[in-house]
Amino acid sequence: GFVASALPSLLSFVESKGASTSLSETFAKLHVRAYWLASTFFLWYSRATHGAPAVREAEGECLSFVEKITKAMEDTGLEEVRTPHLEGTGRAGSYWEKLSPASLSAFRTE
Repeated sequence: GFVASALPSLLSFVESKGASTSLSETFAKLHVRAYWLASTFFLWYSRATHGAPAVREAEGECLSFVEKITKAMEDTGLEEVRTPHLEGTGRAGSYWEKLSPASLSAFRTE
């Protein structure tokens, strides 16, 4: 679908800018949110695909983007990125309300 086709361009754009303290706070949050989109895309893909190798690969990609989120937050000095627009009745976990080291740790263990 659309996300699968647009994601590489979005990631290419944010990665070309890099993550550093020189980024505006708004762009730094966009950087983190782009990685979160990628992470959740691969999580959902892992749940929809078949075959153990494909599932493991998608889960690995998901976790690699979680690591990128953590690093981007450290590099830019962000303590949290609020994401209340992602909360919903079918979504449980503090990481749908905000991204922070604690919520990302909770996400990793699920």
